[in-house]
Amino acid sequence: MKIKIFILAIVILFGIILFSNNIDSDLKINDWNKINRVNDTKATGDSLNSKLVGGWFRGPCNAVFVEDTIAYIGDGGYVKILNIKDVSNPQVLGKIRVPSFVEDIFVVDTFAYVADYCDGLRIINISNPSSPIETGFYDTGDFAYGVYVVDTFAYVADGGDGLRIINISNPSSPIETGFYDTGRDAYGVYIIDTFAYVADGGDGLRIINISNPGSPVETGYYNTGYYAEDVYVIDTFAYVADWSDGLRIINISNPILPVETGFYDTGSYAYGVYVIDTFAYVADWSDGLRIINVSNPSSPVEIGYYDTGGSAEDVYVIDTFAYVADGGDGLRIINVSNPSSQVEAGFYDTGDFSEDVYVIDTFAYVADGSDGLRIINVSNPSSPVETGFYDTDDRAYGIYVVDTFAYVADYSDGLRIINVSNPNSPVETGYYNPVAAELDVYVVDTFAYIADGGDGLRIINVSNPSSPVEIGYYDTGGQAYGVYVKDIFAYVADWNAGLRIINVSNPSSPVETGYYDPGSYARDVYVVDNFAYVANWSTGLRIINVSNPSSPVEIGYYDTGGSARGVYVKDTFAYVTDLSDGLRIINVSNPSSPVEIGYYDTGGSARGVYVIDTLVYVADGEDGLYIIKYPMDVTGIEENKFTNNISVNNYYIRYNPNTVDLYFGLKERGKLNLDIYDKMGRQLNAINNGIIESGYTRISINKNDYSAGEYFIKGKMGDTEISTKIIIIK
Repeated sequence: MKIKIFILAIVILFGIILFSNNIDSDLKINDWNKINRVNDTKATGDSLNSKLVGGWFRGPCNAVFVEDTIAYIGDGGYVKILNIKDVSNPQVLGKIRVPSFVEDIFVVDTFAYVADYCDGLRIINISNPSSPIETGFYDTGDFAYGVYVVDTFAYVADGGDGLRIINISNPSSPIETGFYDTGRDAYGVYIIDTFAYVADGGDGLRIINISNPGSPVETGYYNTGYYAEDVYVIDTFAYVADWSDGLRIINISNPILPVETGFYDTGSYAYGVYVIDTFAYVADWSDGLRIINVSNPSSPVEIGYYDTGGSAEDVYVIDTFAYVADGGDGLRIINVSNPSSQVEAGFYDTGDFSEDVYVIDTFAYVADGSDGLRIINVSNPSSPVETGFYDTDDRAYGIYVVDTFAYVADYSDGLRIINVSNPNSPVETGYYNPVAAELDVYVVDTFAYIADGGDGLRIINVSNPSSPVEIGYYDTGGQAYGVYVKDIFAYVADWNAGLRIINVSNPSSPVETGYYDPGSYARDVYVVDNFAYVANWSTGLRIINVSNPSSPVEIGYYDTGGSARGVYVKDTFAYVTDLSDGLRIINVSNPSSPVEIGYYDTGGSARGVYVIDTLVYVADGEDGLYIIKYPMDVTGIEENKFTNNISVNNYYIRYNPNTVDLYFGLKERGKLNLDIYDKMGRQLNAINNGIIESGYTRISINKNDYSAGEYFIKGKMGDTEISTKIIIIK
């Protein structure tokens, strides 16, 4: 604590000298130092799986916020707005002096909210980036270190004064609504729903209920060990940057009793943290940027780092770039890409929460939560465009399209039947409301089969779309989430009651034929031939043999790692969406031994999935619609298919019981250099380093040389970069 106070005193003294008389910090750095820092971008620093590609090296930088191609940085006593479209050469668009030191920045719409150390909250109008103007301010009383904005409230971590809640509905006259003294020194704050998570110096993580902003109440806390500096929250975990104790991962599923799940000592002093997907990016003072794999929260593992050279204070991550506020060394822009074998073709943010998707011809129909039905033209997958929409009143969870009608499972508003013959102007034709929770729908001929939450299977006659009529139902016993109909059977994913098989040959009197309880939570189902593929929330993909519907038997499964939510089967592949792990592609050609052969982390919460040709359409929660191309011929290529005219970028993977076979093709004789890496990025062995002949080359990897698990193949084939994942099973 004394060390920290001493450091802060030095910072304050430096600031008084540097910013007296409102002198721009740019003018205090000599030309030699500027040139030296710019040249750093061309050098290879102390790094692993990351690379410096650009930055702003002209003054102290303590805070950073990135939106699109604009970076907002705290450059000492200035807020500076940078154009970072060319990350190797950021350009200043505008700047504004604030009274004290910029400790944190949060941007919403046309305003930047600045935590300004001893001068509280400053509200900057940035509608004209070349001329930012202060609109209003509120002196929070102590030292404003962190700020987070939701709706009309700014939540300020205000040092010894704890959490301050400021009403900013009138930006020119902000007013304090409420506050909570967190005990020690509030440094960072993150808001999710009705909770504020405060990094509170010596008192660790404080969880504050802010449902009533005028009277916040502490719900729970966890002492992270030393000095909590920053916090980032995703799902049920709070990631705390804890100064000398590194990254602490706290399970907050029960806000009253948070529990530490795991931790990683980052080496220096953890000041800032940002989490995307399964990676935590930590700004670690003298040790720079640390990249921690947190896919297993109980055992986080460092997979990459970059020594930024200065004192890393804050970090913000967009796409494949980490923007690090590096103290006296300015803004560092670090490439943290980890290429996968899949390629994102395009995406469209549908507005609310994309739950399910159905694709016909050049249109994707998205069930988008409270925003209802969204119709997206995907004729150009790299640039999807919304054509029309229809607000279904409640929350659209499931979608099925036949001919010119979209059937939407709209939670408590029942079945909505939308005429989509004109995609620009969809019109509701009819609806049926059985007053329950409509979660999924499947249509065959003149019947719509609805998975109706706690009410089971509902069968609706839709022969007259303007006047649908329920003709039968079956109470499945659990909570019906997903439904698939094949021949005379409806297969229902019935949550904790497993897979239910219902004979619907007589729609007015459906009868259960058989069931299979896979032991957990059945969330979705897809049926092909004699197999039902069940997305099972906590245990992944379950493959059930239903050739005898009265006695279904599980013959194989694959644990997708997170929370399996949706499934679509095409050819010999099951495409499973996993809330935390994105899209998983499972080879089910041998149903008793499914093998993962590809994946794409969508970044959001992958839910519904639909496949056409080589494109996979994923309904990805708040992130909208993802269109993912899966180009690899994963079944392998027979030898006689390779010729001297083969494309230079062809490479294939094929599995057999004893080896993983890799096939490569070159137009002409050339080099093939390949190495195998483990999940932590450690190079294990050279697979091939030398010349291969034109045509094809097969390389086999002996499974006995490696443990079961995921590995990465990286290298070059001629001028083509190779980067792909393989799975070794025992």
